[in-house]
Amino acid sequence: MALLIASFVIVLGVFVFLLASEIKELAFYRARGWDFTEDSKIFGSKMYFGDSFDEQARVPNRKRVLYDKPITIVITLGFVIVLLWLLWPETIKMVS
Repeated sequence: MALLIASFVIVLGVFVFLLASEIKELAFYRARGWDFTEDSKIFGSKMYFGDSFDEQARVPNRKRVLYDKPITIVITLGFVIVLLWLLWPETIKMVS
């Protein structure tokens, strides 16, 4: 049970971080007229193709902001929902 709660808290934290950084990036690029040539330099905003950390393997800004990060947010939200669903009966038992 404690492991399930810890997992939920960690995944929820990751979800909130991803959502906040995506909102910051969208605001950054909106203020610049959707010009994706400039990097937002927001913490955690770099994404790479595959397992490489080579600068040539970086995901372009437009693809990262409009496609990759929103997909990652949706997948993380799915994990949050599944963990919440798994915790729900246990939470009801603890309260009553």
